[in-house]
Amino acid sequence: MVGYIVDVWYDRNRNAHFSDCGARHSINTGLLRAMSEQADVPQGIALADMLDDCLTIFPKPHSAILPPLFDLFTSRHPEVSLPRRSFSIYHILQQVFLKYDGLFIALKGGSNHEAHNHNDVGQFVIARDGRFDALDLGSATYDQSTFSEQRYNHYPQSGLSHNPLVFNGISQEAGIGRATQFEASGDEKAFTCKMEISSCYPASLRLQSYHRTFSYDGRSFMIRDAWKAALPVKPTMTLLHERPETPVQCDLPKATEPYPISDAWLSNSWGDMLYRTIFTAPEATEGTITLLFPCNSLAEET
Repeated sequence: MVGYIVDVWYDRNRNAHFSDCGARHSINTGLLRAMSEQADVPQGIALADMLDDCLTIFPKPHSAILPPLFDLFTSRHPEVSLPRRSFSIYHILQQVFLKYDGLFIALKGGSNHEAHNHNDVGQFVIARDGRFDALDLGSATYDQSTFSEQRYNHYPQSGLSHNPLVFNGISQEAGIGRATQFEASGDEKAFTCKMEISSCYPASLRLQSYHRTFSYDGRSFMIRDAWKAALPVKPTMTLLHERPETPVQCDLPKATEPYPISDAWLSNSWGDMLYRTIFTAPEATEGTITLLFPCNSLAEET
């Protein structure tokens, strides 16, 4: 568990989150340090030390006493540091994490029946030098409808805010649909990951297959979508990003627009402005979309 927490954390104050928590989710560093010491995971201790330096911790009612108690029995370890390069695959969760100096890539398969689920099977994020070129919004502030039948009417929880394809304006739906044929292998220098995710979409679309493939070779990160349907469909892909222009390469027509943020939870993670790019493919019964994110700094180092 401690290793997973280390893997999902990107920089000094943000993490990859594939559910309702925010990118700047607070964490009990005393508890993390104690768990890391017990499990003999020095990277967890280093993460706790780093977060103590840069995060404001907001104690919750159930943890108002425990953090000080854990802090009494743990101490900082300045001699331990976080690895600059790492690669992890979680086959049961169907998640992959890569860190290579300033580059961070995270992706998931899974299902749309998970706790605090977002309709996001096949979602990926990529960040370089502290800024996300493709991100996951996380959750907006909870209200009564967040845990009702209207949950997926909220843009952050719906498939519309995530980067797996939307067909004819229809995104993934909540339910038992999950990634199948999941395969992942590699290391911090190169990896591939494949999955089939057509079961995550409504039957009315009559999708016959949808394969999403990720590959990284130290020079670029590529996403390739290949789909087939019984009837013509018009696919679109949405990328949310921090910079006004995301550096992704794609041959399809695109439209980029500002995405203002007014919600308190989302602004805590992303500030008051993001950007949204939508790629549109021609209507067809089958086709492919390929996105390429250059990672040239890695090529120079290797």
